Amino acid sequence: MKYILIPSALLIFGSAFGQTPLLEEDFESYQVGDYIGVASSVWTTWSGATGTDEDGQVSDEQANSGTQSLKIFGTLAGGPMDLYLPIGLESAYEVSYNIYVPSGGSAYNNIQEELTPGVAWAFDIIFSGNGSIQLSIDQADIAFGSYNLDEWTSVSLRMDPINSRAEVFIGGEFIANFAFDGIIGGLNLFGYGDGNTAGLYYIDDVVVVETENVLICNGCCQDPVACNYLAPQDDSCLYPIDIYGSENLDCDGNCLNDSDMDYVCDEDEIIGCTDLEAFNYNPEATDSDNTLCIYFVPDCNSFGDPGWLDTESGTYPGQSSGIFGEMYNEDIALHLSNTIVEPVSGVSYVLAHFDFISMSGLPQGLISIMTSGPMNPNSELCVNISGAPIETGVFDILFTGEAYINVFGNSINIGLISFTHTLEIGDNPNPISGCTYSGSDNYLVYAMVDDGSCIISGCTDPESSNFHPIFNLEDGSCQYVEDISDCIEDLNQDGTIGTQDLLQLLSAYGQTCE
Repeated sequence: MKYILIPSALLIFGSAFGQTPLLEEDFESYQVGDYIGVASSVWTTWSGATGTDEDGQVSDEQANSGTQSLKIFGTLAGGPMDLYLPIGLESAYEVSYNIYVPSGGSAYNNIQEELTPGVAWAFDIIFSGNGSIQLSIDQADIAFGSYNLDEWTSVSLRMDPINSRAEVFIGGEFIANFAFDGIIGGLNLFGYGDGNTAGLYYIDDVVVVETENVLICNGCCQDPVACNYLAPQDDSCLYPIDIYGSENLDCDGNCLNDSDMDYVCDEDEIIGCTDLEAFNYNPEATDSDNTLCIYFVPDCNSFGDPGWLDTESGTYPGQSSGIFGEMYNEDIALHLSNTIVEPVSGVSYVLAHFDFISMSGLPQGLISIMTSGPMNPNSELCVNISGAPIETGVFDILFTGEAYINVFGNSINIGLISFTHTLEIGDNPNPISGCTYSGSDNYLVYAMVDDGSCIISGCTDPESSNFHPIFNLEDGSCQYVEDISDCIEDLNQDGTIGTQDLLQLLSAYGQTCE
């Protein structure tokens, strides 16, 4: 039994050395394969029997510093390996070490409240095989964390029996500050894991050193209902509203009230129509009430339907599409509800009437024949747009007019307001054939491939004086020699010598004849 070896040395020399570590163990002074309970004067086992399956062996498989560490492993049920580092300190000390848990393994450590193991457990730490950490007291979890498998992770256990407090940091991250009502009895490294995977881990660089008093986290949030109660960051407290932006959640992000258990807080429930076929289908609804569903289609065919009374002002449909060079024909309903939003302030007002003035933004090739005029609240106007578009892109077609609102019975003009219908004209996947010569009689402006169908009217008789081979349709305009004036001075051959002949002569005066 070696329970008093460390405490006797530490307690004798602790006050003299101050911050000098009372124990530094890097396992480099042993041979690989040594039983630590046999080779070391301070390590032992839970039962005190060393050099057996309960004892741990020095390994060179992993190391945080140097080339060696202490390997701990066991069965799924735990053991037989069960190492113990007796400490027996009654003032503030830090016990720190580094732990390595490989994939497929897990780890279990605990601090004993008495020098003799098995009398009382101060707290337990489980490094689960899924990368999570559980800190528990008396088998009740009090804090959680995470770590990375296949990496060395630092563990700092600051314990203060005088002030009855302890703090745990793992991987440099604060885990918990909690009551600690015993002495620092010892560190138990059990060959056990998380209960789902067998224990397998390595320990290196164990240090026991005097530390500052561990208090109830001076400078920490002191509100027990705060999410960061006693967390060592600053004096500010964090509540669910600070973390999640909602007062309806607890510190773990769970709803305080969720009567239907749908993970949506009762205060955040949205009641709406969830029927995809309904006009007012609400994809954000969390509680379905299909009695609210409206099944009319807002278009030019549904004028007079009561569904318009619950429909916002705008164009219906709000968007459409066409293809370059192909016929487009769409009836668009312009609807006015009994309210309208003033664009500058964003305030909704009661609508008196709307004087429709113009429509703009049509792509080339499309036309609309419509007349301007006044519209009353809760009324609709059908506008037809048709033609073959000859440009591609996204076009905002604006229906613009002057809006008048009702303020204390007075009609006030709030200026021009436009409603938008978005029209997208896409590329034609099929080449459009036609006449591509702009000077032809049948030029097709949106033709992409010339099909040789161009018609160019003119004189087609080669014997005529105004024949040209480009003409392929006779238009009766041929002129012959006998049709030419006998007067040489009749330069324009109109049968009369006049001002035009003189002007033509003057325009050619001085030119060189070739």
